[in-house]
Amino acid sequence: MANLVIRPEESVDHPVMENLIRDAFWDVYRPGASEHLLIHKLRQDPSFLPEFSFVAELDGQLAGGIWYALCAIEKPDGSRIPIPTLGPIGVAPALQKHGIGSALIRRTVPLVKAAGHPGIVIFGDPAYYGRFGFTPGRDAGIAACDGNFYDVLQLLRFDPDADLAGRYQESEPYQIDESELEQFEIWFTPREKHVLPTQLH
Repeated sequence: MANLVIRPEESVDHPVMENLIRDAFWDVYRPGASEHLLIHKLRQDPSFLPEFSFVAELDGQLAGGIWYALCAIEKPDGSRIPIPTLGPIGVAPALQKHGIGSALIRRTVPLVKAAGHPGIVIFGDPAYYGRFGFTPGRDAGIAACDGNFYDVLQLLRFDPDADLAGRYQESEPYQIDESELEQFEIWFTPREKHVLPTQLH
């Protein structure tokens, strides 16, 4: 897309991006959405990595965004390995499936690697993220915080020698409280929620 610009997110973008991400995720994984609250919380949290968090503009209009946070892998001995996580990443509904999300990933992943991090851990669709080099976390011994291995828990490894086996621990903003979400929703245009068979249960 010739008119696509990928740039760092600025404070003036925040309200527009929260509405855009709300629309992008509405009824996708749950009735309604929580990802707009997630990015709002992330920006105020010490785990936030603004140097890797970018937005996409198409013809001068905000079209999508990607956010990163520093999470951790907890080793059996209790020590922790800091490692970035990617997400959320979202694109305006009318502009999805046009390569904007891919452009955001390809723009930011090299920055994370250049900063010296051992890799990136995500929860996401293996079919989608596999295109960017992500592999199952279980291959590196990375389990979720409950000790289980899930297909959606994936790793993009930068340091082949790093021992990353352990339990992946997300930072606090990724824990969304339903009452907090209800309060946050007051600031947005009311919208009907739907229960769909494709949602996570």
